[in-house]
Amino acid sequence: MYKKLSFGFVILAAVVLCAPVIVIAEESTTTAVPTATSLEPTTTLENSSPEAKAEQREIRIKEAKEKATNRISAAEEKKIAGLCKSAQSKIIKLQENAENILTNRQEKYKKTLNKLNELSIKLRTAGANTTELDASIVELESKTSEISETLTAYNTTLNDLSEMDCVSDPSGFKAALQSARTQRTENVQSSGSFKSYIKDTIKPILQSLKDQLNTTETNQTSGDGTN
Repeated sequence: MYKKLSFGFVILAAVVLCAPVIVIAEESTTTAVPTATSLEPTTTLENSSPEAKAEQREIRIKEAKEKATNRISAAEEKKIAGLCKSAQSKIIKLQENAENILTNRQEKYKKTLNKLNELSIKLRTAGANTTELDASIVELESKTSEISETLTAYNTTLNDLSEMDCVSDPSGFKAALQSARTQRTENVQSSGSFKSYIKDTIKPILQSLKDQLNTTETNQTSGDGTN
């Protein structure tokens, strides 16, 4: 037997389906770049000493240099060394912005998942089969974790770029910049995937469950009227 859902079902579903997805849109710097590297999240170093942080940063930059597909010439190194300090001041602002985006996005995604879980409970209580919805929530949670990981890596790379000695290691600076650009692209793609999944998968499931409950309620009302 299905139970009637209050108008709150419609409101809650609307809030879930309209949850905003933030897309990174920072201005890119001018140095050309090739491929990405996977970097350690900054959260693992929050309580580390300055020496430990510097050591980890050197490791990440070394990995970025090893993965870089293009080697720069001595003339290009000299040019980067002369310009990178001014670029670092801009990167600091990007890093601060990325950190705020990470915090805000994690909060918004957490709220979205919580609302979906609350909605699933209400639907089950009303007698609906939420197996498909619950599976989609698990998949969406996986997507949010992926977004957090890629954005954390991007934030870490920006932090490395702003704190490294770019004058003495211009090739490392360029390699890290290459990583940051690729990570930014990955972040945009992950955000798009999250938004598309809500639109193309979760929204139709919720609509189907709503229609199912409405049909059952209508049939029950008709049955009551004939008795």
